[in-house]
Amino acid sequence: MQTINRFAVVLRPLQPFVDWANSAPVRGTDDLVSQEELQVDATVVLTPEMDTIDEALLWLKRFKPQLFEMELDSWCTDRAAWPEKRTARQFDLWFDLEVHSMVFDAVDEPILADSQKAEPEAVIQPGDSVRVRPGVVEPDTGTALAGWQGRVRQMATDPDSGALVAWVEWDSLTLKELTPGLIRRLLEADSYWDGQALETRDLLPASPRDSQAQTDQARTDLLARYVWVDLDEQGKRIHRILRDAFKAHPQFTSLEAWEAYLGGKLRFPFMARVVVEQDSGPLKLDMQVEVRELSGIDPEHGLFVMLQRGGRSFIFPLSDLAVDDPASPNFQPLEDYGMWFENK
Repeated sequence: MQTINRFAVVLRPLQPFVDWANSAPVRGTDDLVSQEELQVDATVVLTPEMDTIDEALLWLKRFKPQLFEMELDSWCTDRAAWPEKRTARQFDLWFDLEVHSMVFDAVDEPILADSQKAEPEAVIQPGDSVRVRPGVVEPDTGTALAGWQGRVRQMATDPDSGALVAWVEWDSLTLKELTPGLIRRLLEADSYWDGQALETRDLLPASPRDSQAQTDQARTDLLARYVWVDLDEQGKRIHRILRDAFKAHPQFTSLEAWEAYLGGKLRFPFMARVVVEQDSGPLKLDMQVEVRELSGIDPEHGLFVMLQRGGRSFIFPLSDLAVDDPASPNFQPLEDYGMWFENK
């Protein structure tokens, strides 16, 4: 028996985790469990050998969201029943960490990770619905993927490792759980947010949770928010506008995000020019009008404004107007909105 160069950290569930584990969506009609029962067979995490216990805790901090999701997944695979916040700070409220600096190995066999163990892999084919096994992470950002679900679009053999790899397209329920911050991190890491290439041994068969049409719609909605990030300076500016609005109000639609932004950015009243030929009505191409205020949203025509011309008031699509003076504080906001609306 000899020591190994690792610290062992025991995850001790605290009362918030106990309350969640005993909640109806998780426990159902089964008998309640106590904190003592949960701590009997607690999870153990190995860290590198450190000079102090505090160093080991600091090293482990970045893994807390992943550990949080692993513990939740071990009790309930339905992510809808998980707490909304799964940050490192929230982890500290749900778990206590007990560090042990002396770790002995009493087995004369090599330690094997799950991926090295000989276990039967599920037979997975293109078109199948699958769920990611616990412990799997996105390689570029370290995001825990346990429980994420989607459909296998295509499969291929990795020429280097020989492993069978599946491209999994996330379903609409998984896509709707992606936060703006996570999508931004994935984009900045040049990674995909709408799917992931995974070895088949990291996947489990699952029942479909939605239709392909629902998945396509969810992806379209997210693309409307984030497709601009890879474009030119105007595209990046549009991305920041939408990003900041969705960060403050995650439930917003794209038009609501623009309404909030322009409501605080435009200086009313201001003069604008009609730049789109109208099918009917008294307002003609190149007419100058006075824009008074924002006046609602239409899913097809976008934002509307109330404007005046010749003593009469009109409700008019904002996308059909432009400010000609580049020095005007309203010039760029209208240019950006017009570009977004034309390409949405």
